[in-house]
Amino acid sequence: MNACVVQLEGDIDLSVRARVTTQLRSAVEEAIAADRDLSIDASRVTFMDSTGIGLVVEASLAMSAEGHDVHLSGAPEIVRRVFEITGLSALIVD
Repeated sequence: MNACVVQLEGDIDLSVRARVTTQLRSAVEEAIAADRDLSIDASRVTFMDSTGIGLVVEASLAMSAEGHDVHLSGAPEIVRRVFEITGLSALIVD
């Protein structure tokens, strides 16, 4: 089963919360409708704070409720470190 892919870029923080929420919710809906997992391409993310983590977790919970997974791919070290510190490194794939 191939995954639907959504690309995030730039700083993922409170200032872009509304835009990223809409982007991820749309991607979740598309993935569920297609009966596929969701891959979040974070290769262009330059920073992610707790807002971004919360949005990824929200997407993961929505997908999990429908029997699908979310994976974060291409995450730069600064983003990987945040997920490791918070115990969410299982979401990261390469």
